Amino acid sequence: MNLKHNARLFKLLAKKNYQAILAIKNQLSLKDNDGRNYRNGHNKRL
Repeated sequence: MNLKHNARLFKLLAKKNYQAILAIKNQLSLKDNDGRNYRNGHNKRL
């Protein structure tokens, strides 16, 4: 029972960390590669 609870917590943490990493990657790619899209406000799709 306790192991299952820990596994569920770990999955939640992993998902949150993954989303945070994706958000950082998206910001970096917007600034680095997509200067025009960043200025045109296309980043609203995030």
